[in-house]
Amino acid sequence: MKHPALLACLLLSGCATLERPEEALWQTANAVDFSQTVNTARRPDCYHEGAFPTRLVLGEHPSTGAVLAFGAAYGLFHLAISDYLRRQVEETELDRWRALYWVWELGTLADTGHNVLHNHSIGLKPLGSGCQR
Repeated sequence: MKHPALLACLLLSGCATLERPEEALWQTANAVDFSQTVNTARRPDCYHEGAFPTRLVLGEHPSTGAVLAFGAAYGLFHLAISDYLRRQVEETELDRWRALYWVWELGTLADTGHNVLHNHSIGLKPLGSGCQR
């Protein structure tokens, strides 16, 4: 397997998200986003990391391993926040927790979906290696 960190991210979050399609959808979008971001590591002459949080942590030209590790960690972080919010909804049954849960899920899904579409528009393909400009 060429990318064990990507596989680990999908497997670690997969079982926990089967009952919540919104989380499974975000985890899938996250895996696609970071598999596209691998191109910035493979082709620093062609691409650079432009997303604020990723660039802040990894720099403009991160290594492939750093990209995959950050993607896996980000996926686990998202899952932990989602689980916390979901528990609050179930334990308190308060509408504000339910609203916060859905704002979190839909807001992060919109952001990650935007990243995937932007990456695709500039030629970044999942786990690709060529300049597609």
